[in-house]
Amino acid sequence: MDAIRTPATIGKHADLLNAMLRVELTAVHQQFIHILALRVWKEDAIAERIAEVDRVDFPVAMRVLDTMVSRGVDPNPGPASFAPGANPMEMLLAEQSMERQLSPAISEVRSANVGVEAIADAAMAPRAAYADWLAGRLSEIVASAGPRIRPATQISPVFDQAIVMIEEALAHAFVHWHRGEAKDADAAWATSGAAMVFLTALTQAEAARGGIPVPGEVPAPRISFGPETALARERERARLCAERAGEAAEICEDKEIALVCREFAEFAAKLSDWSPGQPHPASGSNPAAFKSFQRVLRLYVWPTAPATVEGTT
Repeated sequence: MDAIRTPATIGKHADLLNAMLRVELTAVHQQFIHILALRVWKEDAIAERIAEVDRVDFPVAMRVLDTMVSRGVDPNPGPASFAPGANPMEMLLAEQSMERQLSPAISEVRSANVGVEAIADAAMAPRAAYADWLAGRLSEIVASAGPRIRPATQISPVFDQAIVMIEEALAHAFVHWHRGEAKDADAAWATSGAAMVFLTALTQAEAARGGIPVPGEVPAPRISFGPETALARERERARLCAERAGEAAEICEDKEIALVCREFAEFAAKLSDWSPGQPHPASGSNPAAFKSFQRVLRLYVWPTAPATVEGTT
């Protein structure tokens, strides 16, 4: 993590950091959806090029969160609004639009000179080449008439709640980690990971039928530095996810999408009743990548491997 001159100095620039955090997280969500759908549609070359940028933006978002939480600055990125493309050409245009939001937000943080220059530099590194690639591909690609079928807009509320669950739990993982509570950090990371797994399944199911998920207005994450408040907010988010997923399962005509929504509703209902010390509802189903928050820190946040913190794997 970069050296910060003083907590007071970075506190004065919290709005800039939150603006950068918001656009980085939103870019990662959009990239993620595009990559998943493009791979289903066998557009592997475009998917891999977007993935190259995603492999920069996800660690950058993690490092911004780590910087803010470690200095006691409230992460408050606000709501997210974005529109993934419904076909390869629209996806490239959506990526181009996102790049126009990313670069100014990163540049403002860079010019503020508050000791996070290395993070901003890492975020800016791929921008010019990616912009050139997008412009080049858009000049070559044949325009598509749009999605082959109408997207299942019934899942939009589920999608929105899953995205904000990812963000809240991810931020709380950093909060717990910097309090020295590694097990709580692992649990929050497991929650974020489970929401990501369900988001993946929904996107792939929608892409398999020729559509693309249509997010609505993703609510602002409600992040707390207090462990009890953080848990209460995560339970409330899980309850909302269970309600929205259950409603979608009842009205969605596509059987595979309805099944994913039903499974998400069942998981979220269990999560809304979960308490620390109990087996986490995702412990038996999450991939290995979502079982240890320290592993994630080593991969994406820390420039060098620090001493092991007790309680992690």
